[in-house]
Amino acid sequence: AYNLDARNHGDSEWSDEFDFDLNAEDLLHFIDEKNFPKVVIIGHSMGGLTGIKAALKEPERIEMLFVEEKFVKKVPQAFMDDALSYMNVWREAEKFIPPGVDKEDADNFITEYVLRKTRPQNIILKYSRLGRTSAQYKTFRVSSLEKFSGSTLKNSKAAICLRDYGIDVLGKIKFGVKDHPKISDCI
Repeated sequence: AYNLDARNHGDSEWSDEFDFDLNAEDLLHFIDEKNFPKVVIIGHSMGGLTGIKAALKEPERIEMLFVEEKFVKKVPQAFMDDALSYMNVWREAEKFIPPGVDKEDADNFITEYVLRKTRPQNIILKYSRLGRTSAQYKTFRVSSLEKFSGSTLKNSKAAICLRDYGIDVLGKIKFGVKDHPKISDCI
């Protein structure tokens, strides 16, 4: 069994050229270099798409393909809209990171900001050293509560779409709070 690092991932060298077609070509080149007549591919997310593209390009080389956490048909527009919304909120959050915090606290700040903005009914406060009594925290908390207190996304189009597709973008994948009951209750 081989675990192939994709271009610009893992321990691979950096390349200015990157797309999924090139990843598929890299995979097929690896198969050629090893002189394998046929292979079984297990691909997760981007690796799944790479495996699909390789199988479409040279189906005779791929005996089986197992794909995890990847759409194999067109991604629903509602999912794309929701993902774009999360990215925009993330970018917005970066502008409000309190000065002088380390990376861990900045990550926690962004996590709370995104959750507060997108799922205000399920707030999880995770500051490690930025105390809840600090002026920075109080300023953020008061302004955030004023801004987001009346909204709820539990029955919004985006939340319904995520539940329909079994996707918990913020809780299970991105922010590592998957076991928190408030996150799982939201979905």
